[in-house]
Amino acid sequence: EKENDVVWIGNWGDDERSIQIRDYLIGTATSLPMLKFAVHGVRYPKQALRSFRAAGIAYKGWVPNFKVPSVFARSRMTLHIMRSFYCSVLPGIPTIRPFEAMACGIPLITTQWCDEEHLFREGEDYLMAHSPEHMRQHVQLLTSSRQRRQDLAGSALETIRARHTCDLRAEQLEQICSTLAAKAG
Repeated sequence: EKENDVVWIGNWGDDERSIQIRDYLIGTATSLPMLKFAVHGVRYPKQALRSFRAAGIAYKGWVPNFKVPSVFARSRMTLHIMRSFYCSVLPGIPTIRPFEAMACGIPLITTQWCDEEHLFREGEDYLMAHSPEHMRQHVQLLTSSRQRRQDLAGSALETIRARHTCDLRAEQLEQICSTLAAKAG
């Protein structure tokens, strides 16, 4: 049973993405009042919580990592607001949350980031919002099309299973270690 249309799991993060939270999350919720939005996370200042309430966003507080899949399962889609650190200092490396969302089979919309490693297929595995208006359009699209939600989530899950499993990462680490050992001597 879906209790939310859109969920975001993310912490405040010392004001580093407050503008993006306002524009991409709160702005989208405000412009789509017929949808149910929920936020899980910590360290939100009172002003942010007031903004959530005014936009009709249910603030649900901290969620332990082991419960993240059940939160995703109760929502039609998730969005992710990238931290500026991952866009400027470590471009091409998303946080773990997009991987988790895709592995849980929930459609994902992210703010802009550069997938330099070609980890996922934009438009097939996830949708990228290049502006707050683009975020709203993506949410509306996924709200109106169950098939698009299923296709996006299914494609992402397929990519996770083919390219991002723990077994694959262990094999890659072993190959790196073997290569380094061979070079050392």
